[in-house]
Amino acid sequence: MNEYLIQTKDLNFQFNNKRKILENLSLNIPKGSIYGFLGPNGAGKSTTMRLITGLLNEQQNESIYLFGETLSKQLPQIFKRIGSIIETPTLYLHLSGYDNLKLIATIQEVPNSKIQEILELVELSKFQKQKAKQYSLGMKQRLAIGMALLNDPELLILDEPVNGLDPQGIIEVRQLLKKLNKEKGITIFISSHLLSEIEKTCTHVGIINQGKLLFEGSLGDLGNKNKNITVDIILDEVEKYHSKLNGFEVTQIDSKTLQFVLDNEKEIPELIQNLVQNDFQIYGVNKRGGLEDWFINLTDKK
Repeated sequence: MNEYLIQTKDLNFQFNNKRKILENLSLNIPKGSIYGFLGPNGAGKSTTMRLITGLLNEQQNESIYLFGETLSKQLPQIFKRIGSIIETPTLYLHLSGYDNLKLIATIQEVPNSKIQEILELVELSKFQKQKAKQYSLGMKQRLAIGMALLNDPELLILDEPVNGLDPQGIIEVRQLLKKLNKEKGITIFISSHLLSEIEKTCTHVGIINQGKLLFEGSLGDLGNKNKNITVDIILDEVEKYHSKLNGFEVTQIDSKTLQFVLDNEKEIPELIQNLVQNDFQIYGVNKRGGLEDWFINLTDKK
């Protein structure tokens, strides 16, 4: 069995001859993963997802593989194995949550008995008779994900699923995606510009810029490539401590902040202890690093 549910092999795409949107893009989305697809605006994320879901046609043959076979050879039956939300979810706001699901179930020839199962899964059973226009943004997004789940997909493809949601809505969608992955075994391919959310949700990431893949692997792999941790120490007044900074590699940010670059986060307690022993009056400690800093470091190089 192929260990990857999605693969692209030297995928290229352009709308005109002036600029390539995607250039030799080779992705490998492991079976059973939650794969975060990251990149600045215009990097090619949505174009990639539209190609994988067949909303755009490939411009060369055999560049996209799903479940170990080329996409072109599996159309249209492949979509019985996939659920997706690309761009804005399509909801019928004048219908109840139940009737939105029933409409899709009818189109897909899914038995109505499946509807209650989905409502419970996305935690909308109590609101199933309520019209979708009365739902919060988070509830609407969970309903849309429920509609994508009616055909019991093995693969779920979501483009910016938490875009515009309030913090509670973001948490609800995050919990749902983790539940789908852990309990249902669904592989999830998700794009987002919210790096902190990707870090909390995903097992693997791919980072692209200007249509080119900069990094792909697990979050642990990315962390190993970007080990430095930046720590900001907030003091009452930096000038008091200049004479005590011998031996420290430090940058002064402003009159009350010193910035230290460490090899890893295990050095933070040692740094704090050293500063306290040298009579530094510490008012705050801010650690920086993680996916956001790694992302910036990668994309700023291009």
